[in-house]
Amino acid sequence: MTIPRVASAAFALAATLGALSPAGLASQDDTPAEDGGPLDGFERLIGTWVSGASAQTFEWGVGRLVVRARSTVANGDGGRLVSEGMFLHDPLREVVRGYFVAVEMPAAYFEYSARWEGDTLVAHLTTTAPDGRARRYVEHWRLADPDRIAWTLRDGEDESGPVVMTAEFEREVAAPDRAETADDEGT
Repeated sequence: MTIPRVASAAFALAATLGALSPAGLASQDDTPAEDGGPLDGFERLIGTWVSGASAQTFEWGVGRLVVRARSTVANGDGGRLVSEGMFLHDPLREVVRGYFVAVEMPAAYFEYSARWEGDTLVAHLTTTAPDGRARRYVEHWRLADPDRIAWTLRDGEDESGPVVMTAEFEREVAAPDRAETADDEGT
């Protein structure tokens, strides 16, 4: 069953705490803190990924110590933000954590524990609905190639649990800069 809007919102489970605070919005330093950091696997996700009317955007936060993420759904004015949050390394537990909030979805809060297995981001998550009900899932974000992601959401805590949703995301290709295009054409 493919549900791109919900998939997008469910995976918009990746933005920064910085994206949630005015101070964080002003901080755009993406200088690496060190080589071989625990978030390096996210380098492959940086950019915008589209599935139908949904888009997931990942960007480096301060010092490449966080990955901010947001999910939008296309509307007449561009995209409506439906989820945002971040991934960061938890040095006390030696795990990558994700914290996200969402609107207009069955779940309002998402908490992740994630790891990279080759070309796949495996994330155990707990969603919390506005009424306080919690559910557990496992997400797989498999990079089928550098420009395509196969996303799967499984019910429960078991990585082989029943599939609830799937989606295919493609990397959005940025339009060339008009000045560069003119230079390329010899004008």
